[in-house]
Amino acid sequence: MKTKNKITTLAATLFLVSCGGTVLQTSTDKTVAVPQNTVELSDEQIAMMEITVAPAEKMNMAYTVETNGTLELPPQNKASLSAIIGGRVRNIQVIQGDKVKKGQLLATLENPEFITLQQDYLTSRNQVIYLEKEYERAKMLRDQQINSEKSFAKTENEYNDALFKFKGIKTQLELIGIDLKKLEQGDLLSAIPVRSPIDGYIRLIELNLGQYIEPAQSLFEIVDNDHLHLELLVYEKDIARIREGQNVHFYTSSNPENMFSGQLFAVGKAFEKDQKAIKVYADISGPKDHLIPGMYVNGHIELDSNMTTVLPRESLIEEGGLYYVFCQKEGVANTFEKIEVKPGASEGNKAEIIFLNPEDAGRQFVIKGAYYLNAELNKQAE
Repeated sequence: MKTKNKITTLAATLFLVSCGGTVLQTSTDKTVAVPQNTVELSDEQIAMMEITVAPAEKMNMAYTVETNGTLELPPQNKASLSAIIGGRVRNIQVIQGDKVKKGQLLATLENPEFITLQQDYLTSRNQVIYLEKEYERAKMLRDQQINSEKSFAKTENEYNDALFKFKGIKTQLELIGIDLKKLEQGDLLSAIPVRSPIDGYIRLIELNLGQYIEPAQSLFEIVDNDHLHLELLVYEKDIARIREGQNVHFYTSSNPENMFSGQLFAVGKAFEKDQKAIKVYADISGPKDHLIPGMYVNGHIELDSNMTTVLPRESLIEEGGLYYVFCQKEGVANTFEKIEVKPGASEGNKAEIIFLNPEDAGRQFVIKGAYYLNAELNKQAE
C-alpha cells in the first residue's frame, strides 16, 4: 500500500509540472499548483510601478478600412491643347505654373492661309446674303406662276451650295476661336489665337518662339486642381462595408504628418484588372495645397461607429501573437490576474477590447503599469 501511495503522489507531482504550474512542497508533504496567470505585489511594489486600476470605458468608436490609391483629376478638368491649323509661333503669353482662365490667350501662330480663310468667310457670307435674296425672289415668282420650276430649282441649288460652303468656313473659324462679329465688321486677325478651354494651371508648354507647329501638334497641358479627387482601392473582403457618403482620412507618401479629409461620392462596380479590388472615389475637403495629380496616398475609410468597450493601448500585452490584459483578482488585495482578450478597432490611445468571457468586462483593469506587472509575473515564473 505504501508503494502505491508513493507512486500516486509522484504521478500527481509530474502532472502538475507538465501543466505549467509552479510546484510548492508543504509541511504535510502535499503538492499545490499556483497558477502562473496571477501575480501578487506588495504595497511598495505597486507604488514603485505606479500601478493604476480602473474599470473599462464605453466609447463610440469608428471602424475603419485601410486603403491606398492616387490623386486624380476627372477628364473634364484637364486639357491638352493642339493646333487646329499649322503655323509659326509668334508669341507665348504664359509660363509653366501660371493660373489661367477659360478663354484666356495663351499664344499666337502666324500662317498666311489663316488670313485667306477669313477673307473666304467674308466673301462667302456676302454671297449667301445675295443668293438668299435671289432665292426668296425666285420662290415668289414661282408661287405666282411667273417663273418656271426649273429656274427656281437652279436658284435654290446655288443658294444651298453657297450656304453649305459658308457654314463650313464659319465652323473652322469658330474652332480656332475667332470672334466672328468683329470679323464681319472688317477686323481681320493676322495670327491664330490659342486660348485656354478651361480654368486651371499651365502644367506643360511644348512650343518655342519661331517654331513651326504642325496641325494636331501638342502645345499646352492645363490642369484644374480645384477638382482633384481620390481614387482608392478597396479589396474584396471589405467591399460589402463600403458605401457613398463615408468619410476618408488620408496622407501623401511625401508628407505623412499632414492629414487630409474627404468623403466618398462613388463606388466602383467591377474589379480592377488583375486585382480583387474595386476603385472608390472621394472628394477632398478643405484646401488642396501641395496636392498634385498622380501623388500616391495612404488612408482609411471610416465605417459606421459603434458603442464598444475600450481600454488604454498601454493596457494591452502582446505575447506570441496573443493579447492579454491584467485585472484585479476579485476578493484578493494586491493580486492581479492576466487574461486573454482580442483587440478590435483603435482610436487615439484607446483600443477596443473583446473579452473571451463577457463577464470579465465588468472587472477592474490595470490601465497603467501593465508592462512592469507582466515582467514581474514572468520573473516569478522562472
